[in-house]
Amino acid sequence: MRPSLLYLILFVLFLTSCNFYKKKNTVSEKSNQIASIDSIPINFDEVDNLCRQELFDQLSRIHLIRKVTLEQVIKDKVLQLEANKLNITVEQLTDSLYKNKITSANLVKFAFLTNSTERVTELRETLVSHDMKSTRGQEILTVRYKNYLLNHFVDSLKKTHQITVSLKPPKSPTIKLDNLVAHYKGNLDSPVTFLVISDFDCHMCRESNSFFEKLYSEYKGKVRFGFTHYSSYVSNSAIASECAANQNKFWEMHDSIFSAKQIPDSVALFRMAKNLELDMNTFDNDFKNKALSDKIHDNLLKLESAGIYGTPTIMINNQLVFNSTSLNEIEKMLKDEIAKVD
Repeated sequence: MRPSLLYLILFVLFLTSCNFYKKKNTVSEKSNQIASIDSIPINFDEVDNLCRQELFDQLSRIHLIRKVTLEQVIKDKVLQLEANKLNITVEQLTDSLYKNKITSANLVKFAFLTNSTERVTELRETLVSHDMKSTRGQEILTVRYKNYLLNHFVDSLKKTHQITVSLKPPKSPTIKLDNLVAHYKGNLDSPVTFLVISDFDCHMCRESNSFFEKLYSEYKGKVRFGFTHYSSYVSNSAIASECAANQNKFWEMHDSIFSAKQIPDSVALFRMAKNLELDMNTFDNDFKNKALSDKIHDNLLKLESAGIYGTPTIMINNQLVFNSTSLNEIEKMLKDEIAKVD
């Protein structure tokens, strides 16, 4: 083959290769594009970054629905396998399970076990309470006792089968938040950070604060605990806490605000400041300082731009916790992060 012809073939291959990768990249870019304005693309990433927490929450809810449904499917199949082994129906299997066990004596024992010795509740349009000795009370108790027996029976059957579950929860997105108006306590040198994104005027935040404090009491030697403000507006409580922070008493004000029986007004906040022995002239000047209010507002915008949308939100080492009201879920994730550095 002549050298000139060989060079020509190599040149064509090079152009083809370049066009292939260019085409491939173009397809990839288009697949990520969901809209455009005057040929300026808008990509999935741009949209998703502004709703990362909400997307994670929805995916987590879908996972929970699947998990509960999967448990029911496994339960049904295990019962069917046992019924097939005995050459009977599932209904016959469960009837044999209940036979001779649904007795007055056993129901009394079960009522004691479930703290239903006097009354039993039923959820209809509202929560209805029935006398344990009434006909309806006995019916409800019997159904619950049957479920109790069935669940224990299914648990014993599961041990005789090799059950593999590959359903995994969605991975929490990592959200790096820089230069927040945040305050920390506990082990300030710890590589594990527990950040509460909260609002002093949020009733759920106020209710949740007690178990966040339990976690702090348990893990303050191993974890850096933090607090930052998030709300649709800059509240007087947030301003007061930052005024106290200027005098190195943020956490004292934080505790005073959350321990109040109701959301404090400005009069109550100034009373708290006085009880904390703050310099009241400095506190008053800071409280009226627009720069402090603007700083808190900028903090809200930073959190919104990171995709945060609700309170209370818990982040452990920049990862979102799905259920911020579940002490078990939060503590498990916290222990996992501690175990990584121990």
